[in-house]
Amino acid sequence: MSKFNENVFKATNLTVRKREKLFRERGLDALRDAAVAKRTLSIENAETLWKIAAKQFNRNGIEVFFAETVSAGNEFISEHIGNAKRIVKGKSLTTEEMELRQILEREGREVVETDLGEWIIQQRKELPSHFTAPAIHLSAKDVAEMINCQFGETLPADAHALTAFARRHLREKFKEADVGIIGANAVCANPATVLSVSNEGNVSLSARLPEKLFIVTGWDRIYDSIEGLEGVQRLLSGSATAQEYTSYVDFFRKPLPHQKAYLVVLDNGRKNLMESRFSEGARCIRCGACLNICPVYEEVGGHTFGKVYHGGIGALLTEFTGENRDAAAIASYCLRCKTCEPSCPMGIPIADLVAGLSESYPLPFYLSLPLRMMGRGWSRSRGRNGASESASERKKGVEKCRFPSLSDQNTEHRTLNTSFPHPSLLTHHSSHSVAVFLGCAFRTPLLKKERKAIEEM
Repeated sequence: MSKFNENVFKATNLTVRKREKLFRERGLDALRDAAVAKRTLSIENAETLWKIAAKQFNRNGIEVFFAETVSAGNEFISEHIGNAKRIVKGKSLTTEEMELRQILEREGREVVETDLGEWIIQQRKELPSHFTAPAIHLSAKDVAEMINCQFGETLPADAHALTAFARRHLREKFKEADVGIIGANAVCANPATVLSVSNEGNVSLSARLPEKLFIVTGWDRIYDSIEGLEGVQRLLSGSATAQEYTSYVDFFRKPLPHQKAYLVVLDNGRKNLMESRFSEGARCIRCGACLNICPVYEEVGGHTFGKVYHGGIGALLTEFTGENRDAAAIASYCLRCKTCEPSCPMGIPIADLVAGLSESYPLPFYLSLPLRMMGRGWSRSRGRNGASESASERKKGVEKCRFPSLSDQNTEHRTLNTSFPHPSLLTHHSSHSVAVFLGCAFRTPLLKKERKAIEEM
């Protein structure tokens, strides 16, 4: 297993085990039906709920701006930031979708990500590779090398030492900041309230210290009341970080006396998603539980899927909020194995939605003719492999569907090198390369014997 795969595998599997234990001991699965019903009702009544919320927020001193497009949202924020140059920012997938930080940086402003994982990948000039754990693909050694190189330190590859350095560094940025930007996990209509959860306390500092505060969220984040949100919130925390409650839960109803506050609500295709035949996908709360269990994500990581949204659900979200070409590429990675669906706290039939979405896509145009022909001919039969099923801890039937299309150059350097590092696969007497696809029934640890057998061929 490559170091890349080892980092992702260890992190995701630890979260999966902790999540299963939490849900079993706390009975969180019992909350799912009510939470799904609440989420669905809120989505269906979003227009009315936002009108109620906006009226109250404006009365309380938080100016609400509804941005139909990414450019409209970015322009509003840039204009109202004014001449401020020092900005601290909390983790937000919506702002990643807007490329807000990059735009503000191009305007000559200093924008500092304050979530630890986001800060790490900002220093490395990378994009997040997971909804809730943006630096999941990195080891402590990777982070230590980055800090030592960029900041002239000599830190060991120790999580406590690395976190302590980041805390000291970010503390000064909080003190200097003129503007804070945070995301919102939910917005309640009555009483008008923004809810944001975190484990590091950076959201509170980003929101309360600066003179200007921008809260950025999506049109789909609306709920009718705080009471109706409790079940959803417990499922979010449990699914994202295997905690019944996160360390920090921040509520915002009005700005502090020294502040000017804005709530930017982004549409950018969300209304179309909510009104489409794929509307179940709008229930997604960005917990990342589906990524943690996804066999494809485990092999290729988040960056292979695209800029913002990963996994099967990422194809759906990207189709409506991003580029059609990007969504088609992401959809081609989904195996339709349905491994993710039992983990989804919102009961989203991800595989079925991706299959429906893929009906409108031709085989990727970037494939050569021979590869397109191979893709058409591969595995359209329905069947089961008894041996592989009995070896697996997660038995899954195989749905009748097209075999996923071959990927672009992102997979070219992942296939053999990911599961079978080149030197160990190609022995001194071998003149052939071997690629093995065992399907979703197998987890990585089960490949050790098979890998050894191949090497000895």
